[in-house]
Amino acid sequence: MPFQKENKLWKKANHKGQKSPMLGKKHSEKSKKKIAEKSKGRKPMFGKKHSKETKEKMSLARKGEKNANWKGGITLSVRLFRKSKQYQE
Repeated sequence: MPFQKENKLWKKANHKGQKSPMLGKKHSEKSKKKIAEKSKGRKPMFGKKHSKETKEKMSLARKGEKNANWKGGITLSVRLFRKSKQYQE
Protein backbone atom coordinates (compact mmCIF):
# COMPACT_ATOMS: atom_id res chain seq x y z
CA MET A 1 0.00 0.00 0.00
CA PRO A 2 1.65 3.25 -1.07
CA PHE A 3 2.20 6.04 1.43
CA GLN A 4 0.10 9.14 1.17
CA LYS A 5 1.91 12.38 0.33
CA GLU A 6 1.69 13.80 3.88
CA ASN A 7 3.01 10.58 5.34
CA LYS A 8 5.95 10.60 2.94
CA LEU A 9 6.81 14.18 3.85
CA TRP A 10 6.55 13.44 7.58
CA LYS A 11 8.77 10.36 7.24
CA LYS A 12 11.31 12.27 5.16
CA ALA A 13 11.49 15.11 7.70
CA ASN A 14 11.71 12.71 10.65
CA HIS A 15 14.63 10.70 9.28
CA LYS A 16 16.61 13.57 7.86
CA GLY A 17 20.19 13.68 9.10
CA GLN A 18 20.07 10.44 11.09
CA LYS A 19 23.14 8.27 10.78
CA SER A 20 23.36 4.51 11.09
CA PRO A 21 23.88 3.31 14.68
CA MET A 22 26.74 1.10 13.41
CA LEU A 23 28.61 3.98 11.77
CA GLY A 24 32.27 3.81 12.78
CA LYS A 25 31.86 0.49 14.64
CA LYS A 26 32.80 -3.05 13.69
CA HIS A 27 31.00 -6.34 14.28
CA SER A 28 32.63 -8.73 16.74
CA GLU A 29 33.70 -12.18 15.57
CA LYS A 30 30.80 -13.64 17.55
CA SER A 31 28.24 -11.42 15.81
CA LYS A 32 29.83 -12.11 12.41
CA LYS A 33 29.36 -15.85 12.97
CA LYS A 34 25.75 -15.27 14.03
CA ILE A 35 25.05 -13.26 10.87
CA ALA A 36 26.73 -15.91 8.71
CA GLU A 37 24.64 -18.68 10.30
CA LYS A 38 21.41 -16.75 9.78
CA SER A 39 22.16 -16.04 6.12
CA LYS A 40 23.02 -19.64 5.21
CA GLY A 41 20.53 -21.10 2.77
CA ARG A 42 19.14 -17.70 1.79
CA LYS A 43 20.43 -17.79 -1.76
CA PRO A 44 17.83 -19.93 -3.54
CA MET A 45 19.25 -19.38 -7.05
CA PHE A 46 22.95 -19.70 -6.17
CA GLY A 47 24.57 -22.12 -8.62
CA LYS A 48 21.34 -22.55 -10.60
CA LYS A 49 20.14 -21.16 -13.91
CA HIS A 50 16.70 -20.32 -15.24
CA SER A 51 15.41 -22.61 -17.97
CA LYS A 52 14.80 -21.24 -21.46
CA GLU A 53 11.04 -21.43 -20.86
CA THR A 54 11.33 -19.43 -17.65
CA LYS A 55 13.56 -16.83 -19.31
CA GLU A 56 10.99 -16.46 -22.08
CA LYS A 57 8.16 -16.00 -19.54
CA MET A 58 10.19 -13.39 -17.65
CA SER A 59 10.95 -11.58 -20.90
CA LEU A 60 7.29 -11.49 -21.93
CA ALA A 61 6.28 -10.25 -18.48
CA ARG A 62 8.48 -7.16 -18.93
CA LYS A 63 7.72 -6.21 -22.53
CA GLY A 64 5.81 -3.17 -23.74
CA GLU A 65 3.47 -1.45 -21.31
CA LYS A 66 4.39 -3.86 -18.51
CA ASN A 67 7.96 -2.58 -18.44
CA ALA A 68 8.86 -0.28 -15.54
CA ASN A 69 10.40 2.23 -17.97
CA TRP A 70 7.29 2.45 -20.16
CA LYS A 71 6.23 6.06 -20.56
CA GLY A 72 3.07 5.65 -22.59
CA GLY A 73 4.78 5.46 -25.97
CA ILE A 74 6.14 9.02 -25.91
CA THR A 75 9.73 8.02 -26.56
CA LEU A 76 9.35 7.85 -30.35
CA SER A 77 7.65 11.24 -30.56
CA VAL A 78 10.33 12.81 -28.34
CA ARG A 79 13.07 11.31 -30.49
CA LEU A 80 11.46 12.58 -33.68
CA PHE A 81 11.00 16.04 -32.18
CA ARG A 82 14.64 16.26 -31.10
CA LYS A 83 15.81 15.33 -34.59
CA SER A 84 13.61 18.01 -36.16
CA LYS A 85 15.08 21.24 -37.54
CA GLN A 86 12.93 23.30 -35.14
CA TYR A 87 14.54 21.74 -32.09
CA GLN A 88 18.09 21.94 -33.43
CA GLU A 89 17.88 25.67 -34.10
